Amino acid sequence: MSVGFYLRAVDVWRPIDGSVAMRSTLWRETDVGAVARNFYREDNNILYPRTDWRENTPGYVESEFPLYPWLVAQSYSAFGFHEQQARLFSLLISILTLFVLSRLAFLLISEIGALVMTAFFAVNPLLIYLSTAVQSDTLMLLFLSLSLYYYFRSYSRSVDSECVSRDFVICAGFLSLAILCKASAAPYGLFFAFDTLRRRGPRQTFTSKLTYIALGLVIIPNLAWMAHSHQFWLDYKMSLGVTNESHRIGSDMLFNRAYYRGFVNNVVSYITSYPGAIAVALSLWAARNSRLAKPLYILGGSLALFYFVTLYTTGASWAFYYHSLSIPFVGLALGIFVEQSGPIPSSLRSWRTSAITYAATALAGFGIGIALGFTFVLAGFVGVLAAVLAIILLRYPAKHVNQSPRGMTFTFNFVITVTAIVLIALGARSFRMVPQEANFVDWNSCALEFADLVPGDSRIAAWGAPARSSIGRSVAYNVPWMFYWMDRQGFSVPEELQDIASIDSVAQLGAEYYIEFLPGSAHTPGFHQALRDNYAMLDSCGIHVLYQLK
Repeated sequence: MSVGFYLRAVDVWRPIDGSVAMRSTLWRETDVGAVARNFYREDNNILYPRTDWRENTPGYVESEFPLYPWLVAQSYSAFGFHEQQARLFSLLISILTLFVLSRLAFLLISEIGALVMTAFFAVNPLLIYLSTAVQSDTLMLLFLSLSLYYYFRSYSRSVDSECVSRDFVICAGFLSLAILCKASAAPYGLFFAFDTLRRRGPRQTFTSKLTYIALGLVIIPNLAWMAHSHQFWLDYKMSLGVTNESHRIGSDMLFNRAYYRGFVNNVVSYITSYPGAIAVALSLWAARNSRLAKPLYILGGSLALFYFVTLYTTGASWAFYYHSLSIPFVGLALGIFVEQSGPIPSSLRSWRTSAITYAATALAGFGIGIALGFTFVLAGFVGVLAAVLAIILLRYPAKHVNQSPRGMTFTFNFVITVTAIVLIALGARSFRMVPQEANFVDWNSCALEFADLVPGDSRIAAWGAPARSSIGRSVAYNVPWMFYWMDRQGFSVPEELQDIASIDSVAQLGAEYYIEFLPGSAHTPGFHQALRDNYAMLDSCGIHVLYQLK
């Protein structure tokens, strides 16, 4: 837990400048940051989120329920505007989430398995990355963890007890909040529904008032928000990727292997690694005799169904953070695997078999280090640690371990847990600390340079991404970071409309400046030269150019 706190807190006090970000997270962070800033400066009504690329509208934008940016805005009201407070808020949420997940682990399985689960949650690279991300995913994961905790707490009680009823309602309430924060939490609703049917039976489930109370808690607030938020799209055509983007798989991509490869790459790169994916597969097999086997398989099936239906999004490289939903499932699978592992068979006690086992483990650790981009020396160190862990697990004298799982000695628990944490934390720290696209820092500097040349009350137009994907599906094109960094409002022009007629059109609507993105202009031959011929160039910075339209 201490290592988990440390890894999450590293470099928390940094602005939204793209210094440690990929394009997708920068896109999301600057959008969420703008909504929070507009709550703080304009209308503080949580029901009316506003964006910066608002054109000639009030800026109301279709989005998930903006609880996260609204809470960040309240911190601005209390302590003044410092965008780093959003990261600090995410960090506090992340630490609380880690605590809840740890309590869930010790609630479900024996001590040694729970320690492994806690270590996995503490140093998982994706959880660490999200721990200081300015995204609603952090708050969604907290509510999701709480819903899982209260649901599984009922496993230790009779299904008809009053405490189970209370826990089930609390679970539904937290699930509703999770889905409001991020609709991608919905597959956990499928899990709760299917597992409840399995435990209580169809007749008892559908005749219970509790079922309909829980359904009402989950469905009514979410449908109400969807209807309210969708009206912003109907009125202003503003959306953060809800209506103006297609997320569901279709016949046009059903047999497109690129999306399946992208899905596997997201899971392996950010959650398990390739050896870890093998370990999870073995865990699912080893869990077949566990009392938690059925809920584990139902949860896995619910997630698989969701990921398949939304493969157009979840199979895209930019959507890696959607896979944070899998982390409780993977952690539970690994914990059950450790719990179900029995004493080493006598057939594995020969020196030859042991040597092969240790060598294979060391090689696997070395391979993980190389895959993470470590030097040969550091990767070799990871391999040695992996071999040491194998020796401890396979050779620790049985007389030092009591029959009861909770009676294991402190030394045994401590050595195994610390070794496991160090192994995973090396990769987690590497993922967390290396900037993914360092050029964003340069882009941020350009935006600040341009801001000095553009009056604060002026409206700008800026390059937008393509409005259609490579297979012709609609995608969200509004690129928010220049608006956020310059602290200006205005128009986002999709790449397909990169021509003088479109720029003239937004100028007539009120845009006074245009920010050109040279790689985007390259998709339209002659556009860059036409801009120079028709408008006054005020400044050029890297791959951005500032023009005055009026």
